[in-house]
Amino acid sequence: MFFAYFLFTMTTLRAQSVTIISVNTLPAVLTDTQNIRTVVSDMFTSGGCPLINFNHYLMNDTVHLTAYYQVGNLTVICNSTDTFNLGILPCTTTMLHVQAIMSGGGSAVDDFFLAININCIPTGVSEINNEDGFFVFPNPVSGYLFLRIVGNEIFLQKISIVNLFGELIFSANDIESKNDKIDVSVFPKGIYFIQVETKNGIYRKKFIKD
Repeated sequence: MFFAYFLFTMTTLRAQSVTIISVNTLPAVLTDTQNIRTVVSDMFTSGGCPLINFNHYLMNDTVHLTAYYQVGNLTVICNSTDTFNLGILPCTTTMLHVQAIMSGGGSAVDDFFLAININCIPTGVSEINNEDGFFVFPNPVSGYLFLRIVGNEIFLQKISIVNLFGELIFSANDIESKNDKIDVSVFPKGIYFIQVETKNGIYRKKFIKD
């Protein structure tokens, strides 16, 4: 009896596998000023394989995403679709590498490569076309980043700054001024995105911290 159970268990572990069926990115048109998500569909030959963790990083113009799934106990085929937030990525990115890993009583790995095109939004150009202007300077910046809005009865209501991974670095609310400045001297060197909300709309800019 013990030998039969052991043989069944080993057969189950050998049968476990994961296959990445498809990988898609959102939104439809990708730019270097927006949070980018990827939707990954997997097929498992072991039932009940929940997503337990994931991580991603950028290296040599390739985004590497690794998703970890818990091995199930049933030898049945099941599908899973998960959405991962990749944050803001530079427009030099040309490849997305997705790796799905089953871990636990057994292990299985599958890889999927998807070519992606991230469009550049020029620094200093607003994503919103209207008669009013939003300016940040100097750019690149090492100390204070100055903000200016040109237009009548337009006031800053909220300011937020995120890094390339979409992580919030700075936020301020209820700013009753058309002009402001932010001390970015403590920010690590790199590319950042500033967004300001006004009563007339939302503006976004990319700036470089020296």
